[in-house]
Formats: sequence, C-alpha cells, structure tokens
Amino acid sequence: MTTRVALLHGRDFDEHERAAGVVIINETMARRYWAGGVALGRRLKLDKDWLQIVGIARDVKNRSLSEAAQPFLYLPLLQDYRSNMILVARTAAEPGTMFHGVQAEIAALDPETPVFDAKTLEDRIGVSLFLQRMAATLLSIFGLLALSLSAVGLYGVMAYAVSQRTRELGIHISVGAQRSDVLRLILGQGLILSAIGMTGGLVTALIVTRFAAHLLYRISAADPVTFTSIAALLLGVALAASYFPARRATRIDPMTAVRSE
Repeated sequence: MTTRVALLHGRDFDEHERAAGVVIINETMARRYWAGGVALGRRLKLDKDWLQIVGIARDVKNRSLSEAAQPFLYLPLLQDYRSNMILVARTAAEPGTMFHGVQAEIAALDPETPVFDAKTLEDRIGVSLFLQRMAATLLSIFGLLALSLSAVGLYGVMAYAVSQRTRELGIHISVGAQRSDVLRLILGQGLILSAIGMTGGLVTALIVTRFAAHLLYRISAADPVTFTSIAALLLGVALAASYFPARRATRIDPMTAVRSE
C-alpha cells in the first residue's frame, strides 16, 4: 500500500473486487466490536449492505497526530467510489518537484479529471499541527521574556548586594583576600539564589506540563533532555547576571571602602 499501513491479519483487496462486499478494519475496531479481536471472516452492516471482513490493519492517525486510536474501516475504490477522493503518491525524488508529473499522468488518463490542492505530506502535517505550533511559539516568547526579566532582576539584586557590602569586601581585600576569592564569593551567592529559584521552577514545571501534554507530539511532558537543557541555560544566564556585579566587587579599593563608612 502507498501509505504503508501494516496489514496484521487477512489479505489486501483484490483489484478485481468491484461489488464483492468486502472491508478491512483496524485493530481498534476489531477489539471493540468483536470479543478477543477475532473479527477476520465476520460480517458487518454498513448502511444497507453487509460486508465481509477480509483483513485487519494496524491503527494509524487519521485526523490528528495527537488523537487516540479510533475504529476505522477501509473500502475498495470500485466498491465505494466518491468524487472527492484524495490521491496519495509516494515518490523517490523530492515530493514538491513531482506535482506536475503526477498531474500530467492523471491528465493522460482522463483530461477532464480536476486536480487541485496538491500538497506534500509534510505540509498536511503542518496544518494539523498549527495549534500546537502556535501554542509553542507563544510559550517560547513568554519564556524568553521571563528569562530576560529574571536575568535583569538577578543582576539588580546582586548589584545591590555588592553596594551594601562594600565595606565588608574592602576589609576582606585589605587583610589579604585575593580578587579571585571575592569573585568566587559573589558568584557563589548568585548561583545559590539561582539554584533555589531553579529548583522551585523545575518542580512547578513538572506539575504544570502535565496539563499541556495534549499539545506535544512524540515527546514526553517530562522529557529529561528538555529539562536538562533549560536548567543549563538558566544556570548560564544566572552566571552571566552575577558576573558583572562580582567583577565590580573585585575592583573595590580597600582604603576607599573603609573611609566611606
């Protein structure tokens, strides 16, 4: 099959079956309506026609990538023709370059058959993920804004702390403390504050992300790689925000600091 939907049991449609009354169902439908999922060879009624189940296919996504498995059935084209059919073509080359070739082949078979709204599978998936992508974009913007505000806030706190401890730092330097010692002292305090905030933020994120799980596809709401990357990014921002006040602290003149009090 072009879409490569796996056939678990039974057989595929015979190209000569026109009005034989056959159907292929998916595994969810087999489990839901037949005890033990033994549906192969059984019959079901669709509208006024009785159809024999000749195959059971693996579950696939039909309308959305985030949807749960739903009962689904397949009918042969010659048995259930509809004018709004969708032609699916698998290509070895870049799909976007094959539109004209496929349209030419259809026109050669029947010049009056219209072909419209031609898109690649990637484009189709993009449409189905529009809401998720919009939500991710907005959350990313708000996240960057929050990150900027936290960096500015941490810088302000550390700068204020350094100004309040000018005399203390001057005394440390006057009794032999190295500039590197002062730098480590201020950076350590900034990182401790950041670690406390990060711990609370990560715990809150683990709780809140459960409510956004339906917006995610092929990724867990508690993905360890994502949480580790974000923690490393926050740590880097905190280090940068603490560095400049710490660097200014290393330039304090001990005599000036003591006399200012």
